[in-house]
Amino acid sequence: MRFILVCAAILAGILSSLLFLEITFRILPEQGSFGWRKEVTDYPGSVYEPNRSGSNYLGWDFRGGSFTKTNAQGFHDLVDHVQGPTDLVTVGDSYADSIMIKTENRFQNLIANELGLTKSYTVAAPGYSLADDIIAAEWAVQKYQPNLLFILVVDHDVNASFEASDGYHKYRPENGGKIVKVPAEKGSSSLKKLTASRLAQYSLTNLKLTPSGVIDLVRSDFKLSKKSGKPELPAQLLTANSYFANRLEKLQRAMKGRLVVIFDGDRRSIKLGKTEAAYTDPLSDLEEILRHRNISTINLHQIFLNDWQKNRLPIDFAPTDLHWNDRGHRLAADHILESLRTSSN
Repeated sequence: MRFILVCAAILAGILSSLLFLEITFRILPEQGSFGWRKEVTDYPGSVYEPNRSGSNYLGWDFRGGSFTKTNAQGFHDLVDHVQGPTDLVTVGDSYADSIMIKTENRFQNLIANELGLTKSYTVAAPGYSLADDIIAAEWAVQKYQPNLLFILVVDHDVNASFEASDGYHKYRPENGGKIVKVPAEKGSSSLKKLTASRLAQYSLTNLKLTPSGVIDLVRSDFKLSKKSGKPELPAQLLTANSYFANRLEKLQRAMKGRLVVIFDGDRRSIKLGKTEAAYTDPLSDLEEILRHRNISTINLHQIFLNDWQKNRLPIDFAPTDLHWNDRGHRLAADHILESLRTSSN
């Protein structure tokens, strides 16, 4: 009995130490080797410092660790971006940036490799909202004239467009709507450092503890439809979606190539055994508007759902990190490729 108690105590000590390390690494910033430069002469948004190398990790054992670098333009990409006609440009937030996996394993680079596209650029950064995506896409079309433009939209991008930190863009619904840039602050406050931590990012993104302005906007304005009994979208969100669709429609007309808006799946609802995405409000409305305006859309929810029901293998980077892992990027790439080939026939 004494031997069992001693072994149990040793095991408890080891587990406690590992748990402490795990919590410590999750609370610390995801990676500290990259800095941000908020104001860039040639680019309207926030990017990383250019030509920097660094590492990314998750947890005490550094599982999923990857080493990456930024190019001359301040993006995580395999090559420097050269102005002029380009095969593919991908715009999005941290899901497209995907610092946690090898750059060549991102869905856009898998697609470029499969299609033999030699010039594939990624214009993405963590924290981008749909407002940021649109500004970045308009800039990229002017600078790179892509034959194919991907904009990856995830479930919080519409709501996040109403709130923005320094250096990012936000949507202002007054006076017919417009997108404005929030001026960059000087220095770095302790609050900004705190919100850069893994714990804060998990709370803000995964637990939906969004800033109070978004909570007030979405929750207080929701009303149940008398016909369906389901929540109706606030008028401000409907107006925003119409505005965003107008900008995207104008962007498509300005392109010689093709615009494809890709919608992420909702893996929270999938793991809970639900067959429909829980984000049905802003994104479904936006997707419907874009389809009616003949803008190509691809929704990844069903492919993620089918794979989970069949294989029960994770496609998230970690239980507390819903960014896609390598397998998720491969699934997304295969489905996007199939959709592109089907629509071109």
